[in-house]
Amino acid sequence: SGLYTPPSSGGVHTVTATSVADTGQSASAIIAVTDLSGVFTYRNNLARDGTNPHEYALTSSDVNTTTFGKLFTCTVDGNVYTQPLWVPQVNVNGTRRNVVFVGTEHDSVFAFDAEASPCSTLWHSDLLSVANGGTSGEIPVPDADAGLGEHDITPENGVTGTPVIDPASNTLYVVSQSEGPTGTFHQRLHALDLGTGSEKFNGPIDISAMVVGAGYDSSGATVVFTPRTENQRAGLALVNGVVYIVWGSHDDADPYHGWVMGYNASNLSQVAVYNITADGQKGGIWMGGAAPAADSANSLYISTGNGTMDHDSTVTPNTDLGDSVIKLTTSSGLSLGDWFSPFNQIDLESQDLDLGSGGVLL
Repeated sequence: SGLYTPPSSGGVHTVTATSVADTGQSASAIIAVTDLSGVFTYRNNLARDGTNPHEYALTSSDVNTTTFGKLFTCTVDGNVYTQPLWVPQVNVNGTRRNVVFVGTEHDSVFAFDAEASPCSTLWHSDLLSVANGGTSGEIPVPDADAGLGEHDITPENGVTGTPVIDPASNTLYVVSQSEGPTGTFHQRLHALDLGTGSEKFNGPIDISAMVVGAGYDSSGATVVFTPRTENQRAGLALVNGVVYIVWGSHDDADPYHGWVMGYNASNLSQVAVYNITADGQKGGIWMGGAAPAADSANSLYISTGNGTMDHDSTVTPNTDLGDSVIKLTTSSGLSLGDWFSPFNQIDLESQDLDLGSGGVLL
């Protein structure tokens, strides 16, 4: 006749039932209840430390070959370079679901029921459809068209960077890359409704940018973003109402730079642009797929790969920061707050040993 009422916080609970007819007979069950609000971003948080302090069910005793293993498999339409994200209690067609979100290189985003076995697809968004900003005949970029044919990502390039989710507005932000017609390349920022996969905020928007600079691909003292050779490998970051996106390259195919852009999360307007090597070349931001980290002051932290590094030189201009760890302040657009470059940067550059091959952990 009893009803167990747990406290409001998550944790491990022992529930015991005792027979009314024979009070000497009882049994207990251990129940783990999480208060994890969701996995909304790459490695769980803006520090990028990967911790989940709300994990109560998995322990060293129950994660074993007897009681722990694959429950079901979900099929997608392309390779997955993104980290799956998880959101509880999403309203899908009037029913609350715990949902896993996955982006693919075929320019798709899938929403799967996190508990259903066999797998249940709640929705699938084709980012190249007309409803999602695509045009007739548009396709994910074949790897040979993206770079030098060295097949860094094969056979096609679509969604590579891990999306980011805003639980307050129930929105998933993701970048797509595509080609169509042949020789014409696009990168777009999409804002998808968590419950339906439909575009929000009048999205998507075509990604474009230019900065003043004397870089190796400059024209009229201007460097322009190139959607073909720029590789959106790193995850997206949502910081203080702004979605931040960074880029590296495909196969080191020229021209490319390390770009950082910020978009207003509520209307997708571009609010900030920064180029790591505006007066030089390269300096891509890969970070092993990691997303930019951020601190309590909303400053971003990134690491860059091979490229011009002249920030400590007496030669003008001296604004380039290849092979460096960089702090960008965000109080007014994006500006350089601090930086570190190793003493042997020239040696790293000459051997193609990118400092920025891994992400930044706060």
